[in-house]
Amino acid sequence: MQRFIPNLLAAALAFSSVQAMAAADLVLFNGKVFTAEPGQGLVQAVAVQDGKILKVGSNAEINALADTGTQRIDLAGKVLMPGMIDTPQPPGGCRLQQHGGQPARRGQAIAGA
Repeated sequence: MQRFIPNLLAAALAFSSVQAMAAADLVLFNGKVFTAEPGQGLVQAVAVQDGKILKVGSNAEINALADTGTQRIDLAGKVLMPGMIDTPQPPGGCRLQQHGGQPARRGQAIAGA
């Protein structure tokens, strides 16, 4: 039992570092990456894995996380910054359904409303 716990801890640490060793899916490098982190200036590159930012840093740090299957995009000095996709609907672009499944016409009262 005394050997079991240290061996279990060693195995847990070994398996937890396997994820850290996994290669990034996407590497964006040679850019000016704005992280929006207070106190952190622009960095050169970002690594993405499973749709999430894995790490930001220098070109050398981030390129070290890539392998032959990693998609690499050279930003050529361009700025990369976080954003949000917002798809507003123009007036009349979204129509409510009347009871009975028929689209409501503009200006028409909805039955039961």
